[in-house]
Amino acid sequence: MSGHNTVPQGTRVLCPDCGRPCIVAGSPDEAHQPLTRSNTSEGRCATCALVKWVTETPPLDRLAREQAGVAFRRSHVREAVLKMLAVGNCPIAPAEIDWPVFSERLDEIAAKAAPQVAQYNESLERLKARSAREAAERKAQNAGEETP
Repeated sequence: MSGHNTVPQGTRVLCPDCGRPCIVAGSPDEAHQPLTRSNTSEGRCATCALVKWVTETPPLDRLAREQAGVAFRRSHVREAVLKMLAVGNCPIAPAEIDWPVFSERLDEIAAKAAPQVAQYNESLERLKARSAREAAERKAQNAGEETP
């Protein structure tokens, strides 16, 4: 987070994404991945940091776009995300994540992305149909060449 002013540990700041209060952690530890605590006033609350990570990390980003918060309302999906954070030695405690807010934020993001997702899906279907037609044409052409 270079370029941002550091602030004393324990300082209350507002999350730039949701406006909820956060407490500055002090020295961030880069060994904590995928999320680390911030020592600047630019950090996010745990919930918004997790939203950002999920929406930028494959394959979670696709799950977030296509199923929005619905998938993350399922306990086994939340548990899997928490296990990923634990493997990364993430300092965020599960209790710090507001799962209803997390799911609502993903719903909002997915709603904004819905037209793009629909357009992508339509393009994909057209490409599949074209590939199937071309394969059928090649098969017919090859079958015609084999008959004497």
